[in-house]
Amino acid sequence: MREMASRYPQYNVTTFMPLWLFTDQYDIVVPNTIQNVGIAMLVMIIIALLLIPQPMCAIWVTASIASIDIGVVGYMTVWGVNLDAISMITIIMSIAKTSK
Repeated sequence: MREMASRYPQYNVTTFMPLWLFTDQYDIVVPNTIQNVGIAMLVMIIIALLLIPQPMCAIWVTASIASIDIGVVGYMTVWGVNLDAISMITIIMSIAKTSK
């Protein structure tokens, strides 16, 4: 419906359906998860580079954190957990937990 309404902007058509609130949320979750994990990894590598004197060691720390995130996503797939807002928070928290 949105695509059809966007074809004719001269009519100023507005579409609404209560179910779209949920579908829009699911549509945004995957790009937001990738963006949040990328930002968290970037911040972690910057912190590791600042606090660890050996740059190569900081790279290994970042690789370890990435491995844990991939493991979390893998277990979520095995357990049949869908990627939604709550599971996205779980992935981000796994980065925070491993950095301690």
